[in-house]
Amino acid sequence: MLERRSADTVFLGDSLTDVCEWEDLFNDPGIANRAVGGAVTTDMMDVVAVVVPMRPKRIFIMVGGNDFVRGYDSAAVVANYGKLVDVIRKSLPGTKIYIQANLPTRIAPLNEKLDLLRKEIRKMADGRMVFYVDLHPLFSDGFSMLKKELTYDGIHLTGEGYLVWKKALLPYMR
Repeated sequence: MLERRSADTVFLGDSLTDVCEWEDLFNDPGIANRAVGGAVTTDMMDVVAVVVPMRPKRIFIMVGGNDFVRGYDSAAVVANYGKLVDVIRKSLPGTKIYIQANLPTRIAPLNEKLDLLRKEIRKMADGRMVFYVDLHPLFSDGFSMLKKELTYDGIHLTGEGYLVWKKALLPYMR
């Protein structure tokens, strides 16, 4: 991971977040991507330690899908997510946290678990410093499946998918 002294915006997550060049997508050198491909919720705790010295104004988080792929139960994933949000709130009390809804996939059993996670992480938002960004409707085909035209493998996004994501986040980037 590259060292960086400061960033206005930090992205945390797994491969969905990791593969995007957020700085280029938003044409904003104040963005730092600290996502890690293959990451689970507990991995983000180590990443937060690297992010704290940056003193970002905002952090966008999307993680949890890999936890289910690795067999973790829903209660543990939700609890880990809550711990992550709490650590960020305590370490960076002036930073706005944007919890992004996990995107659907083209894998029905995984989507059932992600649906539950979305319902639980939504409750972590307080509307003051922690906000929930519901991306799910933008990516769902109406049957809780990821739109075919926004994915190349049923999980990861195409360039068009990242443009949809960018448009959804624009109001939060100010």
